[in-house]
Amino acid sequence: MAELPLNINACLGYSGSPLVYGGDGKYLSINGNIVSSFHVDLTRGEASRHFPCKGFGPDMLIAHPSFHFYAYSERGERAAVHVCSMEDGKEAVHMPNVGSIGLDCMSFSQDGESMATISSIPDHTVSIWNWGEDGVDLQVTGVSPQEFSSCHFNPKNSDQLALLGNGQLFLCNVVNSEQGALELEFLRFDPPNPDVEFAAFTWDASGRLFSTTSEGSLWQLDVSLYTLSGEPCFFTDNPWSSSSLLSFDRSLVVCTGDARVLWFDADSLSKLYEVRIPLSSSHSLVSACMCSDSQRGDIVLSSSDGSVFLLEMLSDLPQTFEMSEAEVKDADVVFGEMQRDKLHSLKRIMLSHVGRVVGLSFSPLLSHSLVSAGEDGKLIFWDCRKKCASAVQDVGRPLSCVEHHPSYSLLAIGDEGGSVQLLDVSAFPKMKSRAVFKLFHSKVVSLRFSDKGKSLAVMAEGSSHVYLLKVEESSAEVRGYVETGAASSARGNLLWVREEQLIVAAELDHLLRIENFSERSEEELQLAADLSTIRTEIACGQVARVGGKFAASSSRSKKVLLFELEGSWGSAGAEEVSSLPPAQPSLTFGAHDKVVLHIAGGGDAGLLASGGEGGKIVLRSGDDLLTVHALRAFSAWQGGCSSMCLSSPAGLLACASCNGTVLLLASSLLLEEDASGPPTRFTMGKKLYDLLGEEVEAGEVRTFEEVRLLSIQEMNNALNAVKKNEMRDRIRQIKAQLDFLLEKNSGAPELERIAREEIVIDAELRKRIIADGDARVEDTKRSISEENVSKEEERRRIKEVAWDSMETHGMKIHAFTTDVSVPNYPILKVEEERKRRIDRIRTMREIELKTLARQQQEFGASKSFVQFDSYSLSFDLKSREGGDKTGDKTGDKPSDPESLKSSAVLDNTDESWRAQQDDPLIYHRLNVTTRERKTAQIYMLESFITSVKTKFNALFDEFLKKKSATLGRMEEKQTRILEILKELKQPDAKEALGLHDEEQPNKVFCFLPCSCSCPDPPLLPARLLLSLSPRLPISSRFLALSSSCLTSSPPPPSLPRFLLLTCTSCSRFPTARSQRPSGSLLLSRRRKRRKRGSSGRPRQEMLMWRER
Repeated sequence: MAELPLNINACLGYSGSPLVYGGDGKYLSINGNIVSSFHVDLTRGEASRHFPCKGFGPDMLIAHPSFHFYAYSERGERAAVHVCSMEDGKEAVHMPNVGSIGLDCMSFSQDGESMATISSIPDHTVSIWNWGEDGVDLQVTGVSPQEFSSCHFNPKNSDQLALLGNGQLFLCNVVNSEQGALELEFLRFDPPNPDVEFAAFTWDASGRLFSTTSEGSLWQLDVSLYTLSGEPCFFTDNPWSSSSLLSFDRSLVVCTGDARVLWFDADSLSKLYEVRIPLSSSHSLVSACMCSDSQRGDIVLSSSDGSVFLLEMLSDLPQTFEMSEAEVKDADVVFGEMQRDKLHSLKRIMLSHVGRVVGLSFSPLLSHSLVSAGEDGKLIFWDCRKKCASAVQDVGRPLSCVEHHPSYSLLAIGDEGGSVQLLDVSAFPKMKSRAVFKLFHSKVVSLRFSDKGKSLAVMAEGSSHVYLLKVEESSAEVRGYVETGAASSARGNLLWVREEQLIVAAELDHLLRIENFSERSEEELQLAADLSTIRTEIACGQVARVGGKFAASSSRSKKVLLFELEGSWGSAGAEEVSSLPPAQPSLTFGAHDKVVLHIAGGGDAGLLASGGEGGKIVLRSGDDLLTVHALRAFSAWQGGCSSMCLSSPAGLLACASCNGTVLLLASSLLLEEDASGPPTRFTMGKKLYDLLGEEVEAGEVRTFEEVRLLSIQEMNNALNAVKKNEMRDRIRQIKAQLDFLLEKNSGAPELERIAREEIVIDAELRKRIIADGDARVEDTKRSISEENVSKEEERRRIKEVAWDSMETHGMKIHAFTTDVSVPNYPILKVEEERKRRIDRIRTMREIELKTLARQQQEFGASKSFVQFDSYSLSFDLKSREGGDKTGDKTGDKPSDPESLKSSAVLDNTDESWRAQQDDPLIYHRLNVTTRERKTAQIYMLESFITSVKTKFNALFDEFLKKKSATLGRMEEKQTRILEILKELKQPDAKEALGLHDEEQPNKVFCFLPCSCSCPDPPLLPARLLLSLSPRLPISSRFLALSSSCLTSSPPPPSLPRFLLLTCTSCSRFPTARSQRPSGSLLLSRRRKRRKRGSSGRPRQEMLMWRER
């Protein structure tokens, strides 16, 4: 059956798309799949116009310079451009296959005879067309050097246009090729510096090109030299602020992202005037267009908060800079003037949602009043006659659904936090909060009033509860909830069939019907009800009533099913549902090309509307719903339809999009403009107040059920407190009697006295306490033993890897009177396998040298590159000249490199170089040319370095022995001196003589006292496990001590890199900063106190320090 078109009665709101001026005070914008034309002067009462687009959604929009036509481009495969009349939207020119997927930008020339299009990926084709009312012809085409976002013709030259994209600005010229054909030439403008990008550009009427940059500067560009011209003018201190650039007469207008509009003189680039738009810091200007046919250059602006402004110029610009001193009358005014001075007037002409519109509801009391709820937290009441907003309330939190009461002036809203709020709109446009209920922790997905309005049903995402609220004209309360047995999805829905019968669609394989609700008890919040189900072939998440039937749809299917209200409903058990066959619908509709997201029913009016993800809206009416009206109202690329609502008496369908707009559709033009005048000036409500005038904040953390259970618990605690106090008094009395008897027993004669151990009040409790204590003691012993075994294993492995693997341990030799010290070289033990490998390499190297020597003797050729090392040759020659005392005195003069090379070759340079080396088997650096030689060189150099370290360590040991012998002689002399002083009865003056701690790697150290309050432990010997020199890698510098290591002695002057410290008196260790080694940092600590009554060996607690 053929589909009839749906008529667009109104487009409410602004989608955030770029604004385009359409002449005669009108501006154009794309709203979904519709091009809308609005008039900037609301007092004229001129009707707005809305023209549907072809395809799945337009990509961009431009206006012809004559303002008789507008052009839009499709988005999708084989994208086309459509040129339509500005009067009725009829297509005048069709340009197919302009781009493979879509267009990046397009533009008309100033004379209107040429049109440029730039396709997007993958072809990036720039095409210039000769355009006319009779058709279009392709003039020239070429491949663009990159992606572009905007393009404009030179007003004085239709063969030249400027292109901007990715911060780069290009000039495109139509030129003749060598063969005489037309081609495109692309020339790039260089920015002021490499870190700066071009932000926006414009041509003035004389053909001059201007541009703004990301650093906030305005430049004039020379189109003949393709460079920047003159000096810039800086207009903002905020770098990378977005900006748009407009031109009017002999002035330039810059609109910045931080809500400023600035005027500049086009000749001198001097600033003339500045206006600040009253926006909050979280919002900015997003689009601007110049009213080119206005007297002084009025500007239409749009912002990120969904507003559209008209900046009207009242007089000519000043000759010198002036800052607007206009005060903001009211920043929250929705329609009307916001600020004014002698030069300008700023008016807000539109306010809409930002982002997704999540709920729509027609007022049953006012047939032409519609309310929309958005994720931006705004409630907007629309007057469907005037086709504009009549009230705006900012709730302050993201909303998820909205519903009008059928009889009272009440409005129910649900939010993403799980709260439901009832608003009193009887004093419209002012609203009062009647009640707030926190029912869920997740988003409320659906709320519905019953037919008489006595009950409000609420369901939330991820919850299996359906709450019922009892609503009266002056009060509301929670009635309880019904358990459905399955959690709802994000697209669940509710439908009241009768006053006590409710259908639940949770996007499962069945629908649930709840009826015969019982009243809850004081203790329980759950309601008893009769549950029945009907199984469906699709997972239904939307339900709507249509006459004596109901429709169901799924966000996973393109179908809409129609069922009888009194169908074959079965048992609600899970097993019974899975065994039921799917119910057969009376009708099945499939007019959508993508999945169905929302449906709306007209009740008894026999209307059914559905909206799909592809943006198509379908309205069915008549007998068996066979009359079909359809329109692709929204773009398939922007999420399609987000919400819909149907007004049964008027047959008016309201549909919402994901970009903040609301469309009013009908099978005919039902509504005409109200002749009562322009929209009423009013302000947006920022706060909600209750009936007592106090501010309401819906930010509860606990749900209604949690608060109720908490209050019940508090009441029970209060009631039980009396019983507890009575029991405590009784226990005190019994204890007093027991104390009296115990005292009397203690004073009795020995023969009559009962032993205290025999007086047990609760023998079983005593045994249980003793048994529990013994079990804890055993557990503690076992855990301590396991931990100590683990630590002993760690100690053994550290010692094996880091200490036993060393051939020579690190130490230092210190001077007697100064702080000078000399360390030795720690040397690792060489494994037997490595020794054999080194011996094998040296043997192979000796064989190689002998082979090379024999080849040189037999063939007179050498494969050595030593002769090319000019540094070694010069060094050898100077050594020879310096060693020859009778040589020529001219040897100090620089020598010719060629003569040096020839002389070196004659003297067999390779052999002479090896003779000068400590290890003659080492390769010269120029001879290490293969992988094998590099490997051999590494092994021989490591062996050579180890031998050098060993020689140094031998000298180090000799000096250490000399120091030890010297200290011995000094000790003998000091001993003799002490004997003499003792004979003379003089006081002792003994100085401590001995080797330094770092000169004795096997010395036992004494360390810090414990920070606990226990008495100092006795001086116990500490067993040193590991002490390495700082020359070793950090992973090898450790010192580990046993569990009896702490004494009260001061720490040595130099501590190793890592310490493991423990305390023997308690399981604690030094933590105070004053007790830590100087320049150290606490890395980790592990501690577990011994429990009371435990026994066994002390736990080995560890404290690790590291040098900073």
